[in-house]
Order: sequence, then structure tokens, then C-alpha cells
Amino acid sequence: MATICVLIRHSGKWSDENCYVEYNIDGIVLKEYASYSDLVDVISVQLNVDLTKKCMKIKYTIEGDDTPMEIRNDMGVRLYVQLKKMNTQIGVYPLCVSIYDIDIVYSGSGETSIESDVLQLEYNKELNSEDDPLAIVPAFGDQTVDAFDVENDLIITNRSQKEIMVDQIYMDKSTLKDDGVHSDCRATSSLIGGIIAPKLRNHKRKYSPNDIKDDIKLDLGIDINYMLAWRSKEKALESIMGQPAASYGKLPGYLYTLDKTYPGSHIRMQKTPNDEFLYVFIALDAFIKGFDHCRPIVVVDASHLKSAYTGAFVSASTMDGAGNILPLAYGVIDSENDASWTWFFEQFKEAYGERENMCVVSDRHNSIIKAVSIVYNNVQHYACIWHLWANVCKNFRKANDQLSEVFYTMAKAYTQSDFDKLMKRVEQFDVRVKNYLEMVGYEKWARLYAPVPRGWVMTSNIAECINSTLVAARELPIFDFLEQVRLMFARWNCTNRKNASCTFTLLGKKFQEMLLLNESKSWRMMVAPSTDYVYSVSDEGKSYIVCLEKKTCSCNMFQVDGIPCSHAWSVLNKNRMLPEEYCSEFYKRGTILKTYEVPIYPLPDKGEWNIPEHIATEVVLPPKFKRPPGRPKKQREKSFSELSKRKGTNSCSTCGQQGHNRRSCRTATRNA
Repeated sequence: MATICVLIRHSGKWSDENCYVEYNIDGIVLKEYASYSDLVDVISVQLNVDLTKKCMKIKYTIEGDDTPMEIRNDMGVRLYVQLKKMNTQIGVYPLCVSIYDIDIVYSGSGETSIESDVLQLEYNKELNSEDDPLAIVPAFGDQTVDAFDVENDLIITNRSQKEIMVDQIYMDKSTLKDDGVHSDCRATSSLIGGIIAPKLRNHKRKYSPNDIKDDIKLDLGIDINYMLAWRSKEKALESIMGQPAASYGKLPGYLYTLDKTYPGSHIRMQKTPNDEFLYVFIALDAFIKGFDHCRPIVVVDASHLKSAYTGAFVSASTMDGAGNILPLAYGVIDSENDASWTWFFEQFKEAYGERENMCVVSDRHNSIIKAVSIVYNNVQHYACIWHLWANVCKNFRKANDQLSEVFYTMAKAYTQSDFDKLMKRVEQFDVRVKNYLEMVGYEKWARLYAPVPRGWVMTSNIAECINSTLVAARELPIFDFLEQVRLMFARWNCTNRKNASCTFTLLGKKFQEMLLLNESKSWRMMVAPSTDYVYSVSDEGKSYIVCLEKKTCSCNMFQVDGIPCSHAWSVLNKNRMLPEEYCSEFYKRGTILKTYEVPIYPLPDKGEWNIPEHIATEVVLPPKFKRPPGRPKKQREKSFSELSKRKGTNSCSTCGQQGHNRRSCRTATRNA
């Protein structure tokens, strides 16, 4: 049978603040299935207490509730054991034992009481007679117990006996137990919240109210309803993280600590004239210095927060030379509007400036397009082709399945002939789709027409990956949420730096694989030199012109991707040249190591933050909000293209064709 180590605090007293003070320390080992009498016996033996002259009260405190819990019966012991099993450290949930003398005092008024206040006895004048001079009526609180007969046996053998008298004794310990007194148990939300709090410290864990109901039933044998379980979870989260409104007051000290820990960072917070929170922008020094070694392609996106207060999480990111996500900046705004996005891009420009051939990729949100045109009037804005095609499917539902592959291939086309051929197919299917794409502008979504090379960043997937990773964290208060974002980006920074240091190929992983794929396609091509740098390459009946000096090819892949295409590879192989000189510097191993040269060190413990007085006393109030009725939504609303997308197509195991199964196959022979 398992045992539990329990810390005992004794010979102390309870203060007005419900704190047990001036105590001594001892310890016991308690069996897992011990009863209340077993607990009392173990404590009395360890503390050398004579239970015939003394009585004791056993109390302990739980997290989130200052009022101490008293153990009175077996149910109380079972609850305490369950709490200790969740946290087996001896210093957690110590038992506070108060010891009293059992002295019966008879007053002149005829009242009888016990000084320990464990049991009060009131003298019953109606029963007092010459034959029964010691007849007394015990009372628990304000309720009296039925009178007894002196002529009854002084040894109590019935555990359910309600009439007792002075000097009566119980036959044994089992008779003394009375589990039926608390057969109808009740648990408060504060009590349950203290029990389940250790299970909610990991915010990624899915612990629903139904799970809480099952655990309380299994551990304590108590049935609770859904709302009690939900309130218990809310109180447990509040005890761990504090009030959501108080989280905004922590931001000045947190942002000040970030700025001091990471010198060179760009951290700003905006408030309303009434000191209500409005925006926050964070660009750490490691991000700012790492962006200098990446292609100037910035992907931005936003996602809604799901905490008690409304708002939106915004992020800007790019792709490093290995194809990994490099966060650039993140923050929280009130909502996606013109003012908030303009403020975000103003802070971004102040932190990163404006680079040559820089471009911004996002969905076609009007506020983002306006903000880019205002702050970065010389920077190109490109549309995410996934969001653009979702709009096409919403406006022209007929084009959902049949044109999807054609559109994505057309958006990624390198040559004019391939683009025109695919656009002609779109026009034949539905001319309205062609007109819509023309109205949007080919330069916004087609790689061929892009004024500034956008490489392989055709969608905003890298920003969507950040949003999906933070789904659980977006339910936290803003202080805890921002810290979780910083911790996640610090892990990514460490992992990417470690992978880069362990890379021994010419390029990063993703672009090294593309380089080897292009090399495998080049072996059967014919090469004809024109000059020392210009060559003609024949590939399946088509002729391409490669210029090694300008690093270009008539297929456009060489100059757009930044690595030798298959035609350039054939020229390099013929001349026995290495591709290192003709690859972009952004993809090389040394550049990737420079990208993560600055690590993100951990923050000091909150108790060690040295915050000036004017920062510590700064007031930041939560934004005004009105919580919408009903249960909060956990998932975003899906677009028409996602809802109408077919999950799969049946295929026949008999004939191998799609669209039916073997039972409805017409080519199969029927059994007689």
C-alpha cells in the first residue's frame, strides 16, 4: 500500500489573517487509504498527545483560498490524500494541528460546556431530577441532540446511535466512525479550483469542464454539474494567472525589462488619453540584426485574441536561407483598422528602415493595403494567392474545383507563354474569373509580372503558421500571452541556430534540395557556347539562353529563385564549374549562421526585475469591451472554398476507377 509524507505544524496559533504562526515542525507517514481515526492516531503518537485528556483540530490551506480547510471525517482525509497525490512534495499542504484540553466546566447558571469548543453541552432543566442528576443534552452548534436514558448500557455498540451521555464509551474505532453524516457532500468552485489548478499550469493542455466532472467523480466521489466545473476552471486559471484586467498593469514593467535585457530592440506601447491600452509593438534586437541576412520579403498577418478582452495579434516575419521562419516583429492592436495597421508599419519602418527590392505579402485586407501605401510608398505589396483564390471561389462558385490547380500553376509560372496558355483555359471556362483577376492586377499575384522578385513566398503561410502555433496561448491574459510568444520565438531561434551550425552543405536545407533537383534534370540537355558567358541550351525541343555573367536564363528561374536552374546547371557541368559562385548569398551556410548570430537570452525572474518608480507606477487600464453573449468561439469561421472542398473521392477496388465503389461497379460480374 502506498504511503504519503506529510509535514506537521503544531503548537502554534491562527492569526487574524488565517495564517498559522509560531509553530513547531514535525512529520508523519500516512497510508494512502487511511481513515480519520488513523490520521488522529498517527499524529497523537508522533506528537505524544494523550487523547483521553486532549483533543485536536487538523486544518490546512489550499491554493486560491485563504480560508483553512478542517479535516473532520474520512471524506476530509480522502480529499487531502488526493491533493497530496497531485503534489507529493513534503512542504506542500502541511497539516496545522491545534491541541486543546478537554475540561468540562459547570457554571452556576446550569450551563455545561467544553473549553476546547469541539463539543458544547447544554444543561436540560426539564430532564434534571433527583434520579438523574447528571442528565445533560449535547448540542452541536444551535441544534440539540435527543435526550438519553441513564439506565442504558454505557458502552455504545450502535454506530448510528444519536443519544449519548457522559462517561459513555464506544466499543471500538469502527463504531466511532460515522460516514453517513456527510453522505450528501457538496464542493464549492473554489475548492475544486484549488484541486485542478496543477493540471492547468500548462496552457496547451485541453482540460474541458466535462473532464473536470469526470475527475472529481473519480477522485472524490462527488457529482457536479457543468457550470460548477466551468466556474471552477475559471477560478483555477485566475489563481494561476491573476485577473485579466490586472495583466495590463504589468505591461510597463515587462516592456521595460525586455528593453534592458535586449539592448537595440524597438519596443513601443500606445495608450488612449484615458490610459486605456491601445497598441503594443515588439521587435527584438536578434530579429532586427537577423533580417539584414535575409531576402527583404515581409509577410504580415493578424489573428483574433480569445481572452477576456478583445484585440488582435499581429506579426511580421520572413524566411531565412534554410527555408525556416524568422520572426521580425509582433504585437497586439485593438482591431484590424486603418489606424492600427498604419501605426504598426510606422513602428516597423522605424525599426527596420526600407531596403532595396523590399516587398510586403499579406491577404487583401484593405487596411493593410492602405497602410503599406502610406508608410512604404516605394514598396510593392503582393497578395497571398491562397486568400485571393478563396475570394474567387466565393464570388464565382463554379470555379472552385476545376480551376484551382490551373490558377496556382499560373500564379507560379516563370514564362509568358506558360502564363498565356493557362489564362486562355481560365477564359474558356469562365470569362468572369479572368476579368476579376485582371481587375486585381496581375502584378499583385503572378510571379511573372512582379516588379520585385518575391521568390517562393507566394502565400502568407509563414505568418499563418505562427498564428496556428499560438492558438492555445491566445486565450491567456495579455502579459502571459506576450511572454509565451517570446518564449516560442526564443526556442525557434535556438533550434535554427543549432541546425545551421550542423549544416555542412553549400546551401540551406530547402534550397540545397532544389539545387540538387535542378542538377538531376540537366544531364540530358545539349549545350552550345556562344561566348565565354553566353550559352544556348536545348531541352526537349526548346532552346534557352543562359548568361553566367548576369546570372540569368530565358526561363526566368535562375534570376527569380536565386540558384542555378537546370539549364544553368548543364552549362556549369559542361565547363566543370561549381555552383557556389552563382547561388544567392542569402542561401549560403555562412549567411544563415549570421542570421542567428544574436541569441535571445532568457529574462530574469520577475522578483529580480529592477524597475524605476515612474515605470512601476504607470497606469495601463484594459480596453473597453463588451463580452458577446453565448459561448466564446474557439475556431474561426471557414470560407466557402474550405467548406465546399471535397474531402476525398471514392475509388473502386475492382476496376480501379474513381467516382464509385465495388458495390456499384457496373463492370464487375454479379454473383448469382
